[in-house]
Amino acid sequence: MIPICTQIRQVLIISASVGAGHDQAGYALKTEIDQRYPHVQTEFIDFMDSKYTFNNLLKEVYLEVLECAPSLYNFVYQIAARRGNAQTNAKYALFKTMQHHMEDLFSKYHPDLAIFTHPFPCGAAARMRRKRGCATPLAAIVTDFSFHDMWCFHEVDEYFVATEELRQAFAGRGMPNCRVHVTGIPVRPGFGVTGDATTIRQKWGFRGDRPLVLLMGGGLGLGSIEEALLSMDQLEQPVQAVVITGKNSGLFDSLQNIAGQMRQSVRVLGFVDNIPELMAAADILITKPGGLTVSEAMATGLPMVFYKSLPGQEEDNSRYVTSRGIALEADSSSQLVTTLSGLLSQRQQLHILRERSLRLGRPQSSEHIIDILNARVGCFAID
Repeated sequence: MIPICTQIRQVLIISASVGAGHDQAGYALKTEIDQRYPHVQTEFIDFMDSKYTFNNLLKEVYLEVLECAPSLYNFVYQIAARRGNAQTNAKYALFKTMQHHMEDLFSKYHPDLAIFTHPFPCGAAARMRRKRGCATPLAAIVTDFSFHDMWCFHEVDEYFVATEELRQAFAGRGMPNCRVHVTGIPVRPGFGVTGDATTIRQKWGFRGDRPLVLLMGGGLGLGSIEEALLSMDQLEQPVQAVVITGKNSGLFDSLQNIAGQMRQSVRVLGFVDNIPELMAAADILITKPGGLTVSEAMATGLPMVFYKSLPGQEEDNSRYVTSRGIALEADSSSQLVTTLSGLLSQRQQLHILRERSLRLGRPQSSEHIIDILNARVGCFAID
């Protein structure tokens, strides 16, 4: 259990911008704390910021390997997931190079609580506690639906996970159940209040008489979005599509060119901050199965089709979510067209997927996490 403290004055939320989901989970928690405890100083830190030279280099290598050599990434991911002394020693050796950056952060902010949404800063803080001692409570938010040993550190006080299966996986590594809480992955409050789809469509200028397909590749715009969009023109049914490219300006330009040549109606958007509205208006989401995007769609009750999942954690996420019957998966353009055609012609299946998503979604996840931390730490409120 986290050591009790009577007053929280400074909270650090430390993420890593190797995927927008980690950041969005952190911002969801920051929003919850800011709204409920405005006197608390809550800082959001990107541990992979360019000012941390080694960390930023590691981020660039990660993204390059994921894009250019996915099989190599998957090999390293699977090796790192194995349990053994060699893997444990290698894990702590990696975080040795990051430890001094974490020490600098703690020296600068003197946090009363540190929350991590990525295993790298989490591991750096765990090693710091192991080697130098650290009284600051440490909490980790696992942002996927699958277990990976890179997340597991007995120096961390509290874990927050998406599923009971994840809690059992941590228990299998010797983590007490009382320190692992099944809360879901934190999403912003807007995903719990979907609003009226017809009104939202009118606001955005979407037609009310055609199915709306939303395509997303995460905040970095990764995945086979171009191929998925082109598949829309193979559908017999008339649809309208909206594509989110995130911060990927090159992808935005490419999709704009593609959209101009398609018979189906397509709108291309870059980085947007009103995803809850777009999800509420859509009939189907085509995406890669990042933990945060899946959690947002589940909280909204939006049926999902996973297209060409990236290796590693996303393939694991896809297996878990599809096995629960709340999403479908397509591995080729022809399979995607067949899957979409089936969903659009059998609206009952869309309704079933929507109901299952809503049943398993956790729109109050951020609130639940802060409630637990409030109880475990002592109190966020001033005495």
